[in-house]
Amino acid sequence: MEDMEIDLQDYIKVILKWWMVIVGVFLGAVVVSGVVSLREPAVYEASVTMFEPSYQVIAEERIYSINQTDRSYTSLAKSSLLESRVVEALGPAVPLAGRSPGALLSAVTIVPDTKNAALFDIRVRHTDPELAVQIANTWASEYIEMFNELNTGSATEPGFIREQLALAESDLEASEQALRAFEEETGLGIAPNQEYASEFAPVMQDPYAWYGTRGSELKFKTELLASHRLARDNLLLLLDLAEDARRSGRPVDDLPLQLVNVPAVSGRGQLSVETIMQAANDLDAVVGLLEAEEQSLTSVIDVLASQVEQLHAELMQDKYEYLLLRGTRNALLERIAMLSRKTQELELEASGAHVISPAVRTVVASPSPWLNVIVAGVLGLFVGVMLAFGLEYLGRVRGQRGR
Repeated sequence: MEDMEIDLQDYIKVILKWWMVIVGVFLGAVVVSGVVSLREPAVYEASVTMFEPSYQVIAEERIYSINQTDRSYTSLAKSSLLESRVVEALGPAVPLAGRSPGALLSAVTIVPDTKNAALFDIRVRHTDPELAVQIANTWASEYIEMFNELNTGSATEPGFIREQLALAESDLEASEQALRAFEEETGLGIAPNQEYASEFAPVMQDPYAWYGTRGSELKFKTELLASHRLARDNLLLLLDLAEDARRSGRPVDDLPLQLVNVPAVSGRGQLSVETIMQAANDLDAVVGLLEAEEQSLTSVIDVLASQVEQLHAELMQDKYEYLLLRGTRNALLERIAMLSRKTQELELEASGAHVISPAVRTVVASPSPWLNVIVAGVLGLFVGVMLAFGLEYLGRVRGQRGR
């Protein structure tokens, strides 16, 4: 017991000895955590509580209850088809970046109620609280409309689903024709990158290849512009050296004439080391040759820069339109898959889904400054104590070596 009390007193002495270090690390962690949390943009969450009543499938004179995992909201409420309808319904309220396929879908979460299988929440996170509420309510209303379109009248009229399936297949054919025509017209998405580098992979070996022939044109002009800018930089350096040589009376041989041996200059055929050496005895003439070539290169660079900028803007617009066409095609594929499953059911009895609690206001989902500060404080206190014992250990080692 005495040994344990002595050890505990030693620990307390170390903490009291290095209390400033411990407090400094603790306060530093708290301050840094607080500053980082306050500088982070707030993300708001809006929630709508939905009710989708259970329904039964009547097949082969037997009645089966739909399991919770088979409920339509697990796939329907989180589908790109519903996302496209919400984007269309909101219109200009959604920023351009949020209108791309998958942008709004990534901000929506479907949370089933653990106690009641017919209840679930549609939760939307966004940096704009008003837009988060608007998206959540619109998402709920469009879901109800889609739910009713799929189920209304199907119990007594099985042909209704087949009619909707035929219309969806017709729309899919038209969508694929429009997509192929756009690919042939613009060259976007053509092999070898037909699937946009495995569906938008973050790293592509050749970022220009997906744009087809126009991408090759952009790559060629970008590289040509870069080579002309390099040649102009070389000429400007050589021109400065030539003017300095003219003032100091140094010969042309002292100049690094190899700077003009670049394709952008030699390809024009107006300036070379030989033409400069022919005027070696007249530095004024050499300076004039260099200035004339630099002005010519500047004109070419201005034209190329304008062409590259215009072509890049056109390709970005084509890319946006292409992704919208692909999103429409994928949404139709999802609709056909859902309708195909419906055709396998002889009758479907369902009552309409409705909203239990609409989104009125948002709550801050992140960041959580107080939680971050508490966690940082605990970690800072732990690190400070460990640092104090480490410093004490090093001090004792050095003391023993000094004896």
